[in-house]
Amino acid sequence: MSAEAGGATSARDAQRDRPLGLLLAAAGISGIAIGAVATAFRLLADHALVLQRALGERVHDVPVASWLVPIGLAALMVAASLEIVRRLAPEAAGSGVQEIEGALAGVRELRWWRVIPAKFAAGLLSLGAGLLLGREGPTIQIGGNLAQMFGRGLRLSRDDAHALVAAGAAAGLAAAFNAPLAGILFVLEEMRRHFRYGFRSFQCVLVCAALSDATVRLLTSQQPVIIMPIFDPAPLGTIWIFPVFGVLLGALGVGFNRSLVASLDFFSGLRGRAFSLRGLWLGGAVGFLGWLSADSVGGGYAALDDALAMRFSLSALFVLFAVRFVATIASYGSGAPGGIFAPMLALGAVLGMGIGHTLDGNLPGLPEPGVLALAGMAGLFSATVRAPITGIALAIEMTGNFGQILPLVLTCTSAAVAAQAMGGRPIYGVLLARSLAREGRAATLDPSGPPQTLDYVVLVVADLDRALAFYTGVVGLGVRQRAESYAQLESGGTRLGLFTRDAMAEVLGADLAAPSTAAPAFELGFKVVDVDAAYADLVARGATPVAEPTDRRWPQRTAYVRDPDGHLVELAQDIDRSE
Repeated sequence: MSAEAGGATSARDAQRDRPLGLLLAAAGISGIAIGAVATAFRLLADHALVLQRALGERVHDVPVASWLVPIGLAALMVAASLEIVRRLAPEAAGSGVQEIEGALAGVRELRWWRVIPAKFAAGLLSLGAGLLLGREGPTIQIGGNLAQMFGRGLRLSRDDAHALVAAGAAAGLAAAFNAPLAGILFVLEEMRRHFRYGFRSFQCVLVCAALSDATVRLLTSQQPVIIMPIFDPAPLGTIWIFPVFGVLLGALGVGFNRSLVASLDFFSGLRGRAFSLRGLWLGGAVGFLGWLSADSVGGGYAALDDALAMRFSLSALFVLFAVRFVATIASYGSGAPGGIFAPMLALGAVLGMGIGHTLDGNLPGLPEPGVLALAGMAGLFSATVRAPITGIALAIEMTGNFGQILPLVLTCTSAAVAAQAMGGRPIYGVLLARSLAREGRAATLDPSGPPQTLDYVVLVVADLDRALAFYTGVVGLGVRQRAESYAQLESGGTRLGLFTRDAMAEVLGADLAAPSTAAPAFELGFKVVDVDAAYADLVARGATPVAEPTDRRWPQRTAYVRDPDGHLVELAQDIDRSE
């Protein structure tokens, strides 16, 4: 059984041995450092893009140089960015959010001494070149790695260090957008399967995100990242438009995710010079786009501002959406470091403005187009990342439109549900599974593969108190959790649990005979994404079925098979009771 089976609480003795003050101090130090580094990254990335464009402006009147200089600069910057990643830290490619999730899941290592400098330098080059990527990916990954560095330096316990990495990710997102609530919710919602929620860990996230955001505001300003009018509440008779719009965004989110993976596959499938020179030709293409229209490139803040001010014709607005969609997919697929939040938010806003103005001319009385732009930002994020509460928080914190929560809830909920119904999968889970598969390590997060990551071992015992007395008093292990019929011990990376024979018999729906020394009984537990598929696969491969996939009282769906020696193997899928 997993730890959730008993609904157990952490042992008080273990808590007393781990001072909360040390963890919160580490969170505070990490938050301030992450805020300072993120501020430097934000300012330098903005200046790099401005400098690149300024150099192009200086030769604006020279016939050939007017377009050759911006194309050449962008090409060289992207090529240099990709080379830094290749040589120093391949895991610094792309967003980096999936790397933090993998570290929390125990399937990825955070090499902070490589990732921090590589992500910082290569991220500045890719964003400065005008690639359609966001600063939040680098700040989240750098934040998690900085937290890992401080956790190691302060010799935190394994659980506290785990919490601090999650807190670093929250602080990185908070620092990117002046959005501390979104950073906190991102950990609770997007990383919920791997984040070990508890009083200690949650306070750690709160402190780290808050101090990171405070540092950024102290060094920059307290203004929202996106300057947008504060819109009046939408008339209640018109709010039907938001769930309808959300369904459209759900379909778009599914298409966006699949296009993103297809782009990654395309670029990784290139061979020889085509692969080596991808930075030059992609950077050159983006430089040419930027020469034609500055709104077509970059993270999307300029495009969003111009769209909100309707400095485009209606047809040009939809053309801008199409161009930025394709360019965003290509930018991320290349492997250049950068996030997808910012360009995705810009896409949603541009689409929302276009649809809002289209409807406004045909169906008077609907909400302002700007409200649909706001809903588009949050809804597309929700459909793609599958984190609607985070999407709502991002939209309102980045724009200051706290009075639009109801339209955002309607849009984000329908977008997430529609994406789920259409077979879409959360993008970061897909990206992590893809990375592991390319390394030959796919299993726990890839529902199409067999389970391979050992998560916990459970011993079936006759007397829980007697077994605990042995493993704590004789072997010397600490107690991590204890319930009526289940206990979990402090046993390093792979958890060791003790489960009573009577309770196991109830779960299996069959009587269990006491094991003999010739036939010891224990269980190996594996985490999977799709327990039904994994169970069918193992049975097809020759495993003896014991218990078919069943939703349990705790938030898991589990199934059981036996190995050739009769040992139990449990397949466990975490499930969200709220879905």
